[in-house]
Amino acid sequence: MTTNMIVINVVFAFLILVVFAMATAVQKKYSRFSFSFSKQKITVCALLLAMNVVLTIASNYAYVVPFVGSLLRITGDVTIILVSVFYGPFFGVLVGFTANNLGFALSGGVFFAGFLLNACLIGFIPGLLIHLFNKKIGIKPHFLIVTNVAIYLLLMAGWIFQIVQINFWNSFIHELFTSANLLSSLSVEFQGIIILLMGTIGASIFSAFSFFHFYSNKKNTDVLKFTIVCVLLFSPLSLLATPFYFQILLGIPFLISLLPHIILLPIEIFLGSSMSNKAFTLLKKVIVE
Repeated sequence: MTTNMIVINVVFAFLILVVFAMATAVQKKYSRFSFSFSKQKITVCALLLAMNVVLTIASNYAYVVPFVGSLLRITGDVTIILVSVFYGPFFGVLVGFTANNLGFALSGGVFFAGFLLNACLIGFIPGLLIHLFNKKIGIKPHFLIVTNVAIYLLLMAGWIFQIVQINFWNSFIHELFTSANLLSSLSVEFQGIIILLMGTIGASIFSAFSFFHFYSNKKNTDVLKFTIVCVLLFSPLSLLATPFYFQILLGIPFLISLLPHIILLPIEIFLGSSMSNKAFTLLKKVIVE
């Protein structure tokens, strides 16, 4: 490990300590959360932790298949979100921290504290947001309109670049597929169309999910809460943090790493929110504390 990488890991380790401190403060401040370690809490956290580790290892091996590794990672993130929502940010951060380290130890690879920070944030943010939604902040489906418009504007810009065949767009597409060893035998035009079609399909799924479901069943506010949580959680992690990490680790330019994450974002939000809500409803029936 180079000196620069050691310094970067130290910086991220400090940020992880800050997240732990913030999670501890939130856990103490709100009476809804507690630091007690009941048998039921330990059992549920251990079960979700084990599921996360298995999915993390599976996602590392599944990255040879396009997008499958990312989908498994999203499923693993749901387990940390559930711990955070049920038991508070401190336990969410604790499980996220432990799961990430165990997954790394069992699957191998190069340790990078940035991904560990992501896991801690996934454990911190949902519990805090859900609590604020329940107590202080009114939530409205209109937030999702803004998200949909933003995603479609990004995709529209991509389609325009594809039609006009702008040089830097072609360069990004070519380097993306070449670096990933994916469909490199196809022309740049076909590669661009494939990646934009996948993004448009993902955005359409998210749009249908958010609009038709929320406006036809406004009483189901839990779905809306989880969707807004996933929007606020996955957007900065997928569009900012992760491409930045790939640039540091692998030298892949930020904008090139950003392209597949723009495509995956609506799918991440759809899967993360729908799975979190279904699992939340199921666990809520058996967890009584």
